[in-house]
Amino acid sequence: FQSLAIFEKAFGKESPEVAGQLNNCSKVFARNQDFQKQNEYIQRALKIMENHFGPESVEYAGMLHNKAM
Repeated sequence: FQSLAIFEKAFGKESPEVAGQLNNCSKVFARNQDFQKQNEYIQRALKIMENHFGPESVEYAGMLHNKAM
């Protein structure tokens, strides 16, 4: 995904912006029924959000909700 590479370069690999792109990519994998890749991407996104905002944050909870979808 080209957008992910651009965001990683612009914002850093551990930024919330990258987490958002990882979330978007995970949705594409889910639509294509590649659930292993979906899980890899959403897990990385969750780790970034938890590290950046904390496990009790609204931002982390929103990303966790996306995992359940």
